[in-house]
Amino acid sequence: VAEGTLIYDKEMNTLSICIGKNYNAADPASVFASPVAEEPAAASTKVVKTKKPAAPKPWVYTGSKLEKATAGN
Repeated sequence: VAEGTLIYDKEMNTLSICIGKNYNAADPASVFASPVAEEPAAASTKVVKTKKPAAPKPWVYTGSKLEKATAGN
C-alpha cells in the first residue's frame, strides 16, 4: 500500500483519506489542499528528452457520517 494520510474530524463526522502522497508531519491536512500550479522554468537552449514512468495519481476520498435517530414504540 502506498503512503498516505487519514484524518477524522469528530465535530463534522468527516473522514478524509489520501493515498499516494507522502505524509507531512508538520501539516497533515496539506495533502487535501488543491495542488499549486508551478511557474514554467526558463527556456534553455538545449532540449533533452527523457522518458519517465508516469507517477500514479493520488487517490482522495472524503465521506461524512450522518446520524439518524429512530423512534422506539
